[in-house]
Amino acid sequence: GMMSLINDSDQCIHHELSLCHTATSRMASANPNMQNVPKTDDIRKLFISRFGEDGVLLETDYSQLEVVVLCALSQDPQMIADIKNKVDFHCKRVTLMRPQYSYEEVFQKAKKDKVQEFVDLRQKAKIFSFQRQYGAGVNKL
Repeated sequence: GMMSLINDSDQCIHHELSLCHTATSRMASANPNMQNVPKTDDIRKLFISRFGEDGVLLETDYSQLEVVVLCALSQDPQMIADIKNKVDFHCKRVTLMRPQYSYEEVFQKAKKDKVQEFVDLRQKAKIFSFQRQYGAGVNKL
C-alpha cells in the first residue's frame, strides 16, 4: 500500500504531476495518483504538513467549474440563471434521468440528507456530465 511509497530520506510520499499527458489538458497525477484520493477515504487523515504545527495543507475544489466555463462559452440564458441561483447541475441532471423526482427532492436527498440511492444517482449524473464535456466516446458513455 501507501506505506511502501514513503521516501526513506524525507519520510514523504512523492508523486508525479503532469500538465501535458491528457487529451483534455487536465492535470494528471501518477505514481501514486494523489490528485483523486476519495473524500471518504481514511487515508486523508494521515496527511500532515512537513512543517508540523506551523504548516498547512491546502485543498481546492472549484465547484462546478466545468459547468461555469461551459456556460460562459455558450451564453445559454437558462444556464446563466441556474448558476446565479446556485443550482447543482448534477442534481438537475438526475431529474432528467428520473423525471418522477423534483430538483428540490433530489437536492435534499443527495446533498443534505445523504440518502445513498440519491448520492449514487448524483454521482452517476456527474460522471456522465464530465464524460460528455471532456469528449468521451460512445463506448465510455
